[in-house]
Amino acid sequence: MNTIPLEPNISATLLVLVSAVLHAVWNAALKNQTDKMAVTAVMHFSSAVLILPAVAFIPLPSPQMAGLILLSIIAHSLYQQTLIKALTAGDLSVVYPIARGTGPLIVGLLAYFILAETLAPQDMLAVLIIVTGIMWTAITSIRRGAATHGTSWALVTGGLIASYTIIDAAGVRMAETGFVFIIWSHIAFGPFYLLSCFKIRGKALAPALLKAWKPGILLGILSYGGYAMALFAFRIGHIAEISALRETSILFATLLGIFWLREGFSKTKLVAACLIALGAILLKAF
Repeated sequence: MNTIPLEPNISATLLVLVSAVLHAVWNAALKNQTDKMAVTAVMHFSSAVLILPAVAFIPLPSPQMAGLILLSIIAHSLYQQTLIKALTAGDLSVVYPIARGTGPLIVGLLAYFILAETLAPQDMLAVLIIVTGIMWTAITSIRRGAATHGTSWALVTGGLIASYTIIDAAGVRMAETGFVFIIWSHIAFGPFYLLSCFKIRGKALAPALLKAWKPGILLGILSYGGYAMALFAFRIGHIAEISALRETSILFATLLGIFWLREGFSKTKLVAACLIALGAILLKAF
């Protein structure tokens, strides 16, 4: 039976929306974990082990791709550590929107200067609407007296999100098939991040890892599955648009907070969520 292939833009949209849902789910689950570093260490290392057999079916990375993989694992490792610092130092309602909100604008600029991509004026407006919705939550939280100590770390995290997005997108597009970069970068990152966690925590991390293996493995599957979908979306769509559309994870996370975590839903959150949804619709409407 013949199947009708989806247009690249439709395929990229579907991939990134599913990716956004998975991102929101594993972040909501991680929020309930006491030792976030141990859980994330298990997440990434176990995912690397699970995907290891796939190397039998793919070629070795080229020297140029190996360089991008090295940059990728450094950027992802720094991102994980700064995210933990941001969440430790400040309120989630402040640091998460700032970290996720600064990414799309930075990605748009980097994509323009490094990858020679451009955004039409209406697309840039849509990106700004999404970022406005995300930042609205953060600014309102600050005005209401929420802790702001993690703001600086959140801004650094946003810059790292933009950095690894550009690096990974370039790596996926370089490969004959996106699987080559995705598999090798994931396999390399797991041990690298685990060693970086041991460097920070020392031997005390070992017993924490034993306690965190169950949630770590589950969240690893959700996290890596979702990010692989996003990378394939980057391969067939515009980087800045896909990056912005992925920020609809804020909307999904809000719904999870209401129905799963039983968090309050203020008018501010409602307006911000609607802005994010509006920006996402406008982004694909032109």
